[in-house]
Amino acid sequence: LSWRDRKRPAATNSCAQKSSERPKKAMRNTKAKPCPLLKGTKEEKREQRKILIAKWHSFASPTAPTEERRFQVLLAARLHARVQEPIVYKAMDRLRRHFADKGENLTCTTLARCEVEEIAPLFSSVLFGNTKAKHIIQASKDLMRFGGRVPET
Repeated sequence: LSWRDRKRPAATNSCAQKSSERPKKAMRNTKAKPCPLLKGTKEEKREQRKILIAKWHSFASPTAPTEERRFQVLLAARLHARVQEPIVYKAMDRLRRHFADKGENLTCTTLARCEVEEIAPLFSSVLFGNTKAKHIIQASKDLMRFGGRVPET
């Protein structure tokens, strides 16, 4: 049959029908399917997890104490949004050097005392650098309410 020979269904006004008379729509599965980041066998997943952890820890200063490193990884994760890794490495290095020139370490406390205008130029190569500088400072101030500790989860 050609498309001309087919009969069209009669038009119905679904608004005029009572809700009990309307045809039921097929229920879709609304449960979201998990999208695993790591794929493969247990050993392969373990290896991929080690690589990811090493990547994120490489953004932080290797000589910094654990809590400072966790804070620096948080900063790197915020800077990493829509930015390639080499740019994040450079921005984190500039940020660490900025505080080293002042005789301080890159910690939650020192960053919470900064103004946006002071660190925004350090993120000139980062997409949305001014906004990210503002958010990073605000995150530092928020963390100071909790003792400057980054949550483990």
